[in-house]
Amino acid sequence: MKKKSLNKPFLFREGFKQNAIVFFLSFMIVLSSQSGVFAATGNQEKQDGTISGIVSDSQGFTLPGVNVIVTGTTLGTTTDIDGKYTIENLTAGQTLTFSFIGMVSQELDPATATSFDIVMLDDAQGLEEVVVVGYGSMQRKQITSSVSTVDSETLEKKAATTPMQLLQGKVAGLTISRPAGSDPTATPSIIIRGNTSLQEGATEPLIIVNGVEVSSMDIVSPEDIETFSVLKDGSAAAIYGSRGTNGVIIITTKEGKTGKATVEYSGYASFEQVYNKPDFLTADEYRALGNKLSVKTGSASTDWYNKMLQTSRNYTHNVAISGGSAKTNYRASVEYNDVTGIVLESFKKRLNGRININHKAINDRLNVKADLSASQTRYRAPDYNAFRSAVTMDPTQAVYNEDGSYKHFSKRFIDNPVAKIKDKTQDNAHKILLASMYADFKIIEGLKLGGRLAWKIEDWNIGEYESRMSEKSLENSESGYAKREARFSYRDNYELNANYRKQIGKHEVSGMVNWTYEKDIYETMLMENRGFASDAFLYNSIESGSFLKDPDQSNYKMDTYKQKVELESYRARLVYSYDNKYMFTGSVNREGSSVFGKNNKWGTFFGLSGGWTITEENFMKDITEINYLKLRIGYGETGNAGAPPYASLARIGQEFLSYNFRGKPIVAYGLTNNPNPNLEWEKKAEINLGLDFAILDNAIDGSIDVYRRKTSDLLYLLDAALPSAVNDKVLVNIGDLYSEGIELNLNTRNIKTEDFIWTISFNAAYNQGKVEKLDLQAGTSYFLEDITDLGAIYKIEEGEPFGNFYGKRFVKIDENGKWVFKDLKNSDNKEILGNGTPKYLIGLTNNLKYKNFSLDIFFRSALDFKIINQGRMFYEKNTTVFPETNIYATSGRNGLTEAPQYSDYYLENGDYIKLENISLSYDFDVANINYLSSARLYVSCSNVFTITNYSGLTPDLTVGGLRPGSDGLNFHPVSRTFTIGAAIKF
Repeated sequence: MKKKSLNKPFLFREGFKQNAIVFFLSFMIVLSSQSGVFAATGNQEKQDGTISGIVSDSQGFTLPGVNVIVTGTTLGTTTDIDGKYTIENLTAGQTLTFSFIGMVSQELDPATATSFDIVMLDDAQGLEEVVVVGYGSMQRKQITSSVSTVDSETLEKKAATTPMQLLQGKVAGLTISRPAGSDPTATPSIIIRGNTSLQEGATEPLIIVNGVEVSSMDIVSPEDIETFSVLKDGSAAAIYGSRGTNGVIIITTKEGKTGKATVEYSGYASFEQVYNKPDFLTADEYRALGNKLSVKTGSASTDWYNKMLQTSRNYTHNVAISGGSAKTNYRASVEYNDVTGIVLESFKKRLNGRININHKAINDRLNVKADLSASQTRYRAPDYNAFRSAVTMDPTQAVYNEDGSYKHFSKRFIDNPVAKIKDKTQDNAHKILLASMYADFKIIEGLKLGGRLAWKIEDWNIGEYESRMSEKSLENSESGYAKREARFSYRDNYELNANYRKQIGKHEVSGMVNWTYEKDIYETMLMENRGFASDAFLYNSIESGSFLKDPDQSNYKMDTYKQKVELESYRARLVYSYDNKYMFTGSVNREGSSVFGKNNKWGTFFGLSGGWTITEENFMKDITEINYLKLRIGYGETGNAGAPPYASLARIGQEFLSYNFRGKPIVAYGLTNNPNPNLEWEKKAEINLGLDFAILDNAIDGSIDVYRRKTSDLLYLLDAALPSAVNDKVLVNIGDLYSEGIELNLNTRNIKTEDFIWTISFNAAYNQGKVEKLDLQAGTSYFLEDITDLGAIYKIEEGEPFGNFYGKRFVKIDENGKWVFKDLKNSDNKEILGNGTPKYLIGLTNNLKYKNFSLDIFFRSALDFKIINQGRMFYEKNTTVFPETNIYATSGRNGLTEAPQYSDYYLENGDYIKLENISLSYDFDVANINYLSSARLYVSCSNVFTITNYSGLTPDLTVGGLRPGSDGLNFHPVSRTFTIGAAIKF
């Protein structure tokens, strides 16, 4: 088939497609507005029944929070803390459905029931649970791919400033790390099943919120999340085509429920405490060393590191209102988050609002959903470079001069770190607006046609000013520095889809077809200037700076940029099940992207998976120890569209050279990019074999997954052949990556009595990969990464994994204080020293409940990896560098007299076990308080302690990318967080 171009008109004329969808949804909304006519007829029926009872489990314990719904409607309620429920106005012929997470749903027919009390049975693996799998949902018993879910019941037990903190350690194969520690403005690093790309920043999973892709998690309040679905293998993620290689995280937010209006409040207050600092010389130790070496030191005693800290606090409040009728339900929430970081002047203030409305009309054939969310965040990030200055500053010098002004140390080319922060003003704002509307209409029984419109608008407004009296301004005679930057991002998303479901006897078939068009526009504006007469206007009068007007000055900047990316997809999925024993799922996605070369705009991605529920076979009926056993196998092909826009095209831009014509400068333009018409996305093919199980009366359940995958056509910015090329770099597809792994999820119900329940959730993952092929230059099969003052640290080569440390092998320090390295008799006397990627990742959660008390204890661990301690390498020096810089307290103990050299001497084992969180909560008995449904109070501590032999601040570093295990020189503090919170439902 001839490949098509995504240039104008991009298959269909964009205006026609958008207008068609707008018309389609508008037509459905008009129909919805007439729903009162249709609804009125149904409401004329006589209401004649009230049903009440108690819901309990198989051991006789009452169950609060069970959903009791009038079958086929959204009318219903939930059981109270004593398991009691009441349904009023039940019409003759109607039945009730009882559902609860982890238990088998049951149906009650009041006309034939002898009792309205219900006993619910444990549901191994949550088989009746509906799981969002991308462009639709399935019952868990039908899923044949590797999909993990985390529900709101688990999420409510943990306070978090970002939604991804809720997932940390909960899903095997999903790694979430916060290398910036307590920085409230930092984005967590997320990776699923290890590295998949050579491109920096191209290993993050796709994140979907209510069907719409998002790039920032600020748009979602943790308290608003109902479930996470993590699509890990290729057969599950294939439906997302060129965006599915790194896995997919689907977030579903809470919606209103039928019944009386409810008001929920949740909030907490927390503070941080630094518990690990770098071990540099104190003022007294510094003076003692100065006296020993006859070096003059100061008389002050300054803990520069402590001067970089401030009292932290975090206040979060969330209020939600929800409710609804049989036809319409709604939920609205507002969250305010105010964080003062532990680092001087750092903060984050976020205000989030969300409202969603669901409406049924035309005898429930038409379903319309609208979702609107908005977020505004103001923040200032910590200055990481200032921390580097703080640890190397002379502790015998004061922060201030006698007149109260900041003391400067320009002769040492090191800024006063306190002055560096205080002399700078930063005001950053980030706003997001996300709106979506979805509608579907049931044409005939089992067949629905639907569509979605979604818009996302983001803007960043950045202002920065550095005082005229700052050390940098004085050193460079700049008289102040001002910066103003604006960034804008717009996303349009349009979908049309059809869903069909039919059951004939023991056969069940469902299918989905979908068309999606997405357009992303991103633009920036930047202004910088220097030379101000006054600090009064900060960054609000950039034009008044003299550098912009001085023809002899070049140290100013004006810059604008704009880009557009388009994506179009045609996808389909077929699901078949026979007697709940044999299941098959197939999906295909034909997708085109404007990012890639004209010869490779389109690609086809597909997934195939099958399942066999072994316990449904007759030969398993007598094996009572095994309650559930399902075998899964899947194969999928996905892509990674990690290339920047226009990388495949020849581009024209301004050159550095200019020419003088009749006394006026003429700017020259020329080619700035090497075209590559064959540029295409990275491709991943993955096979997954899984086993879901439950044994011993469902006391133990879990899953095991084994996978192998190959990523081909790896993207990399390679050195171009000069002089024929116009630029020294060109983005090309250069190689293949192979990886494999094993994942285990295990849940145990150890003790369950009337007063005490103890459960454990355990997950472990092993991943190992290697680079199979690199098409670099003739005779070259590797490249070096992370060039420092002491040389390259990593080697990426064929046949080896990412993250290999490459350098000299340390033998000893001789009697003269000289380095002695192993003689390897090769060209550079270097070899592979270890690897910075953990092979094993483990999470363990203990849940203990005694009466109304609950105790949750969460551990996580990473094993079998190395860390390069750059702090030691640069600052555990011999005393010859003293007093130019402060040094580690351990300096000189090894007898070294030479300058540091990169070798495995500075490589340390990174293995650790961390008590990530411990939380104690109490659920109040509110049965006798009419206006309260529930009330919970909790206290928790995060980052409690870490057991490790690593001597740096923390071994919990970024796992993905080409430089894993690199502990850099930011020295950001490691802190422990204490929290007290409450959740109340009225």
